[in-house]
Amino acid sequence: MKILLTGSSGFIGRNLHNVLLQSEEDIKIIPVARSVGIDLEKVDINELPESDLVIHLAGKVGVLGSWDNPDVFFRSNYISTLNTIGYCRKHSASLIYVSSYMYGNPRYLPIDEKHPLSVNNPYAASKLISEELLIKYADLFGLNLTILRPFNLYGPFMPTENLIQFVFEQLRRTNCVIVRDLEPKRDYLHVEDFCKAIDKVVRRIPTGIEVYN
Repeated sequence: MKILLTGSSGFIGRNLHNVLLQSEEDIKIIPVARSVGIDLEKVDINELPESDLVIHLAGKVGVLGSWDNPDVFFRSNYISTLNTIGYCRKHSASLIYVSSYMYGNPRYLPIDEKHPLSVNNPYAASKLISEELLIKYADLFGLNLTILRPFNLYGPFMPTENLIQFVFEQLRRTNCVIVRDLEPKRDYLHVEDFCKAIDKVVRRIPTGIEVYN
């Protein structure tokens, strides 16, 4: 199986690469990232090698940064996603799209996939718009699409603005931990566990359009 992995040098991509290659199945990973000279916002999709499956991780991430530069987030995440689904149409490739938390302040717990969507920051909004693009595009052209919505990932290579990373950095420097707000509650998921979930999706037969938390 040939897998085109966008955002291969990012937080999830670096962890996922190792998980995929641990399988006994014959998998070839084609990395797509600025670090390997491919900008998914500007690339000619005709120049990318053919694959059976795309795992789309590329794009701008981070809630705090999205408030400072919302235009950059909307443009980057939409255009990179549009180019990705266009590539999938060209090669009849299945797509796994890693989205984000989409539910705002929950109306009930636990949050399932039927929970009403409610985004409250530019980053999540850019991911929701990308989801809507993918769902409509996949429906119109009969593509297999799986959307995964992870909740609060942490682990190796995590971004510095991540709360757990923020706590670790303080512990390295001092014996005191200061957080911005004690009110919010979060469910955390280790990135390796999430990568194993992606790996399970990779190995099953895709069927239409599906969304999983």
